Amino acid sequence: MMEYKTKMDAYREAVESYLQGCFADESLPQKQLFDAMRYSLLAGGKRLRGILALASCEMAGGKVLDALPFSLVFFLAERFGPSCFVLFENVRIVSGAVGFASLRRR
Repeated sequence: MMEYKTKMDAYREAVESYLQGCFADESLPQKQLFDAMRYSLLAGGKRLRGILALASCEMAGGKVLDALPFSLVFFLAERFGPSCFVLFENVRIVSGAVGFASLRRR
């Protein structure tokens, strides 16, 4: 039982530090947006979705640290909902990148 708790605590720490580092660049022009996102993302919680992503990766034989970016997706979906993905697709369309949203609108 202690091994389980130790592993989950290590996963939680990894997810927490990754989240903190994702929006830490103060020099970017979208600093105010990142500050708002950081406030919401780092508001606390169990980090269960991120822990499950890391544990699943390890169980499948992958490297746990490689799954950290995917654990962020769960938090973005949970905290910001569908509007996050709509915004992302619209930014890609405006910037000229081809996204799923542009294909759906044809």
